[in-house]
Order: sequence, then structure tokens, then C-alpha cells
Amino acid sequence: MVCKRMIENAKRLLHREDCSCAVVSADGAELILNGQGLAPVIDLLRENPELLRGAAAADKVIGRAAAMLLAYGGVSSIWGDIMSRPALDFLRESNIEASYGTLVPVLMNRVGSGQCPMEAKAAALDSAEEAYRAFVLGSN
Repeated sequence: MVCKRMIENAKRLLHREDCSCAVVSADGAELILNGQGLAPVIDLLRENPELLRGAAAADKVIGRAAAMLLAYGGVSSIWGDIMSRPALDFLRESNIEASYGTLVPVLMNRVGSGQCPMEAKAAALDSAEEAYRAFVLGSN
């Protein structure tokens, strides 16, 4: 029940603040993140990764890369206004509670001409640790 309340709070925060990503930490602290793509999550993993441990995260768009990075951070639940099927599959395999507004087969790039490059890169990765090395540390 605590997890459900936390994700509902994160969703409300996401929509009320019209931010990119909202996190409700295990101790109830609320965090608003803004930026494009993976940048807010990457910044949080670099600066305050402990805030993600046991937290609930709500984001406007959750693709496989974001799902993997949030899993690396230790979140307990994730909401995506839009979530890709690869993200949902990864979260379920990782035993992380996942919910969404709209499920899409794959995330498209910003101009809609093909697959999102981060989604494509994440498709080749097998673990949250690999995603952390690839997206946060910048190496495979």
C-alpha cells in the first residue's frame, strides 16, 4: 500500500508541476526534475543517487533506457505517461512495479522518423549496470 501511495503522489507531482520527472523518496521527500530525455535521471544518479533507493518515480516518457537507469538507482515503482513495451518488459523482469497511461511498441525519435536512439542503444544492453556504464559513465 505504501508503494501505491508513493507512485500516486509522484504522478500528482509530475502533472501539478508540469515537470519532466517527479520522484517521491522512501522517506516522503518530493523531488522535481526538469530536462530533456535521460538528462534528469542521469544528473540525479550522478549527484544524489541515494534519493532513488526505494523511491517512486513518475516521468512523462519511460523508455527502456530510463527504466534501466531508474532500476539501477533502486526505485520501487515507476509510472510513465507514455511507456514503451521494452521498458515495461524490463521493469517486470526486474520486479519493479510499473504502470502507465499509454503503452507504445517503441519510443520514436523527436522528429518521428525512426526509433529513439537511446531506446535503440538500451535494446542492446542486458542489465541496469550496463545501462549505468553506457549512459552515466559513458562507456560500455
